[in-house]
Amino acid sequence: MAIGGEPDEAHPDPKIKAAVGLTKTFVQDHHALGDADFKALGDIFTEKEIAALCAFMAFMAAAHKFGVIMNVLPESEPDAGGLSGQSDEHLSGQKTV
Repeated sequence: MAIGGEPDEAHPDPKIKAAVGLTKTFVQDHHALGDADFKALGDIFTEKEIAALCAFMAFMAAAHKFGVIMNVLPESEPDAGGLSGQSDEHLSGQKTV
């Protein structure tokens, strides 16, 4: 299992392998997804599972874009002058970073 890097391409579970493939295409070029991709997913997933997977991908993409707009960085990255690492004392009276 890959942790903190590229996902395993050779995962033994066909659902995980298909979800990773869909997510990779979505991230690289969401316009490349077409009817054939969703037909193939329909052979493995239920419609509810496909909807949940797509909703999760859309939520994560939006969360990432929001973080970029707000200039919020993960703790492991150096502060680029955004909200990351700044205290919220002035908002709540308690220091949160």
